[in-house]
Amino acid sequence: KRTGFIKYALQHGCRVHACYTFGETDSFTTFTGFKELRLKICAKGIPAVSFFGFPLMPFLPKPDIRLVTYVSEAIKLPKIEEPTTEDVLKWHKVYCDTLVKMFESGKKAEGLPDDARLEIL
Repeated sequence: KRTGFIKYALQHGCRVHACYTFGETDSFTTFTGFKELRLKICAKGIPAVSFFGFPLMPFLPKPDIRLVTYVSEAIKLPKIEEPTTEDVLKWHKVYCDTLVKMFESGKKAEGLPDDARLEIL
């Protein structure tokens, strides 16, 4: 489940940085109507997404939205030529925990409510 970058970093002994950008969800407006129809279209392999940002050029984000990116300290991963699934999951959890910690520390300064939570799917 999206752990390939951790496996690759372990194989090469790289470091990774958790990054989160506040404000991205406000940079575009999405159309949410006709959900059942859009899901049927998506089931046929055709993306049924409609969004707009800047009124004159709808494919560009809204210009008045404040985007702030937080970047964590480096997470130094050991070099493991053939990492096991357990190795990958262990280090992916470290990455996710760092991401959540960073979100929690920055959410108030970026105008999110205290009960806002980062959900990692």
